[in-house]
Amino acid sequence: MRGQYGTSWCGFGRRCGRASVGLELFHTVGDRDRAVEQINTDLNMLVAEVYRAMGVDSSVFDLAALSKDPVGYSRRAAAARAAMTKSPVYPLWRDVVSPVLSEWNHFYHDQSSWREWLTSWDEYEHWKDRLKRLRETVSKQVQLMSPEPVDLARTIWGQAGEAASEAALKVEAGVGDAWKIVKYGVIGALVIGGVVALTYAARGPKAAT
Repeated sequence: MRGQYGTSWCGFGRRCGRASVGLELFHTVGDRDRAVEQINTDLNMLVAEVYRAMGVDSSVFDLAALSKDPVGYSRRAAAARAAMTKSPVYPLWRDVVSPVLSEWNHFYHDQSSWREWLTSWDEYEHWKDRLKRLRETVSKQVQLMSPEPVDLARTIWGQAGEAASEAALKVEAGVGDAWKIVKYGVIGALVIGGVVALTYAARGPKAAT
């Protein structure tokens, strides 16, 4: 079973949801669960848009309908798949979107509370980055209406590190050419010093004789 944290709702045949989290010292299991649900929501919204671009309603593949009406589900799903193959967007779905969705669903349903605890936070950041790259690829062929994926929750340490890096870049940018003069001046001095030292070493023995 997936962990139960934060606000969630159903969509596209899978549990999905979005919740906002304040800054914390460390990422908890709850943070991980919210991250999983957030990515799941954003990915399924993107998938729904690809389905629409192929002229298919994504709800046709809602597995909840399979148990209620197996024959009807199979008939509707077969008709939808036949329609999808005629769309110019189908190769994008078959070769790019579908493999990522399949891999994500495996990861998503394997994320029990215990599994979330063992999963590095970098794994969720990796999936968020993959989703953004997938969205960029899809947007080249499909006009997207869903919102951009939002950043995952950050810890106080993570925010502090980002702030420090940003401050350092601003300082260097503010100093501008003066910093370049100092930097290259130091490098030049080291180079010149090295040449002088080598020259002295080469001439030293001869001068002594």
